[in-house]
Amino acid sequence: MKRKWILLLALLPLAAAALYFGGRALWEELARRKSLYLEEVAYYAGVAREERRFVLENQDASGAFVQLLEEGKTSTVVPYFSNLAALALLEGEAGKEEQAAVKRHLQWIFRHLNRGNQDPVNGEGTIYDYQIVRRPGSPVQEISKKKYDSADAYAASSLILLRSYVERSGDLAFLEEEEEAVLLILEALLGTLDEDGLSMTDNRARLKYTIDNVEVNQGLKDGIWLLEEGYGRLQTSWQRKLLADLKGALAANSKAIQELLWNSGEKRFEVGLDSKGKALDFGGMKEFYPSAVLQLFPMIFGVEDPGSSRSKALYQEFCEAWQWEGMAHRERSESGFYWGVLAYAGALMGDEARTDAYLQRYLELVEEDRGYPLYITEAAWVARSAGLLEESYQRRIRFVDPFGWIDAAEPKGE
Repeated sequence: MKRKWILLLALLPLAAAALYFGGRALWEELARRKSLYLEEVAYYAGVAREERRFVLENQDASGAFVQLLEEGKTSTVVPYFSNLAALALLEGEAGKEEQAAVKRHLQWIFRHLNRGNQDPVNGEGTIYDYQIVRRPGSPVQEISKKKYDSADAYAASSLILLRSYVERSGDLAFLEEEEEAVLLILEALLGTLDEDGLSMTDNRARLKYTIDNVEVNQGLKDGIWLLEEGYGRLQTSWQRKLLADLKGALAANSKAIQELLWNSGEKRFEVGLDSKGKALDFGGMKEFYPSAVLQLFPMIFGVEDPGSSRSKALYQEFCEAWQWEGMAHRERSESGFYWGVLAYAGALMGDEARTDAYLQRYLELVEEDRGYPLYITEAAWVARSAGLLEESYQRRIRFVDPFGWIDAAEPKGE
């Protein structure tokens, strides 16, 4: 027994030395990793910042975000795209300047809602596309194009942006000031919903697209939030009925997306339904838009969980059909646009390798010319994608250094 104790005492210094040097090696490794992660955070934050700056630069003096602001040329406002672009300004490092810019855009939206008989098809609360014309020696003109691509998605995107703005800014007074306009948009969104629970692009063509419906689904959720959390009061029976209608519409729409737009036999979403409820032609995953791309939108707008087996399967199938990280859709002449939304889908899926490859390719293409075909919505999706990757590396930093005790070290060999 005595010999065992002597042996144990002899080994203690060796064990202590092993713990010391092993612990030191671990500490140095954690410091190295933190340093690398900090570099990634700085890189992606810089990418997001530059793309948000581009969005800000394309805000017209009227407050509207235009597709692309070019000196001496007519500018086009597509409210749907403008709303989605403005969302990027409310994420990441967004501050007072970005919030103020989004507020000015929302004010423009509210001022341009159709009222009275301006929209004979879908009624009040919808909004048309506009052209802003500037000619030397003449006053600025805002000309309504008297049309929109889809009444349902335009209304939904306005509500999505409004909720994001209110949550980020806490500007409840703005909701109070614009209550009439907000309620008009809510009513307009409800007006696009058919008896089967799906939304229509308009009440004349009665087409029901999957992309529009997943956007409407989020718009309904955000509309409910605006009434319950934003206003925080439902003083009249009419307001209480509106809330009940929104909740009923959300339940019906969620059910209809799963039962009418999901093709359980082929394990994919339909492009949409026609006025008679028949599925629109599906071009297969080899057809970039709309057939392949739309499979990602239910995940992007929260109808499907990115972690679900369905989302993973659809994403994998899309990646097998399209090398989107290298912009195969442009190389194969399927679309000349950048489709930054693909990077956002990749980031949501945690596919950092493809998302990073896409961002590098995108930056190469726009480095010299930020003109057409670059629009604000493309830049906004890129900003949001970079923001998600930045958040991912921030989480890794918290994992390796949860208490902030480790000083980042320069990686060896650099």
